Amino acid sequence: MVNTKLLNKILHQLQENNWNKTMLSQKSGLHLSEISRILNSKQSLSLHNLDTLTRAFELTEDTFYPYYVMECFLENGFLNKRRSEQFLYRCAEKGFKEPLQQILDSILEERSKPILSKNLDLVFTVAEALFKDGNEKQSLRLYETIIESMPNHNSEQVAISYYRKFYLVIGTEEEESAITLVLKHLQYMPYEFQILSYFWIVFAFYDRQQWHKALYYAKFLEQSAREGEYYAEGLLYQAFALRRLGGTLEEIIELIDRSSKVNEYYEDIAIGNRFITYINYEKFDCLDQYLSWAEGRNDLYISLPHILEGLVKSERIEDAGLLLNRHQQIFEKVPPNNELRKMKVYLHFRYAVGLYLCARNQIEEGLHELLDVANKAHEFGYLKRFKKCIQVYWKYKYHVNDEHELKFMHLLSS
Repeated sequence: MVNTKLLNKILHQLQENNWNKTMLSQKSGLHLSEISRILNSKQSLSLHNLDTLTRAFELTEDTFYPYYVMECFLENGFLNKRRSEQFLYRCAEKGFKEPLQQILDSILEERSKPILSKNLDLVFTVAEALFKDGNEKQSLRLYETIIESMPNHNSEQVAISYYRKFYLVIGTEEEESAITLVLKHLQYMPYEFQILSYFWIVFAFYDRQQWHKALYYAKFLEQSAREGEYYAEGLLYQAFALRRLGGTLEEIIELIDRSSKVNEYYEDIAIGNRFITYINYEKFDCLDQYLSWAEGRNDLYISLPHILEGLVKSERIEDAGLLLNRHQQIFEKVPPNNELRKMKVYLHFRYAVGLYLCARNQIEEGLHELLDVANKAHEFGYLKRFKKCIQVYWKYKYHVNDEHELKFMHLLSS
């Protein structure tokens, strides 16, 4: 049986089009007997059939959706599993905010905690389906509803919803509070979500250059995972954080070596990580070996900035120029603003180019390059690169001209 409001809306549209049941059947492709049963309120209306009728009337897809909310509930207050799952998924996926909010409000009107919990379990199922299907942003409103309204706030569904929300707000102003809430509910999560939580918490602190916190939670990740991919990631993030915190070369290499034993993938990337570590500690004897290894790889662009900077710092200026001539085209395009990792690699390369120009006594051009990098690094909150650019600028302060000074003052004022 179709609820009265929805049925009246369909009948009204039928009258406006001046159609009878036969014409509606012909336009929609639904059998005449099925049309009759629906319009006589003797058969329920599936979402598929509602969409079919909507297309026949040539209306927007969600025209009847506000009136379909009642079809998603059984008389006892529980959600009709099949109908409500399809309806919630469709509204969230397509961004139909009004009917989505209507069904969520109807769910939250329930005063019986067992019924409310059961209905929110179904909302959680839909949120997970959206998330796993790649509709991550569309799932957020459903996770927030579970967080705000689930009677048992220590349930597994609430804990996982906190993790999902944290993942979705990484890099935003909500990230800090989301981390706190994830850690508070960590004990209620299944093991695999605990590991994922630690991994993304480490990533968030590392991305914000909060090295001590990144190191602290990377140790938790290593100890919790115990083996496999996330164990290796815990070791590597410890190595990367220690590199920024002034750890010894030996302890960093030891962490990289341990990660390399996990599988062939980590064995492979450990080679590059060792080379980068040696260069960071000004052990430049490995530069030729590093370049030979990197030039045969698809991810050469990651290694180039380290190699170029190493060549300049070891005063191999001619080799640095040859390297630029061979591979500068890799960095001809500026990465999009939303690709922060690629932008960091790009800015590192431009910084190394600035060093190269200064080393070749093209100081005016080199300082312009470094100030441009500093400005972009400041824009992205890339403090490490910003500081390095300013340090080099200060080193060459006696070569600064009016244009450099103007750029520098603009940078400071921003």
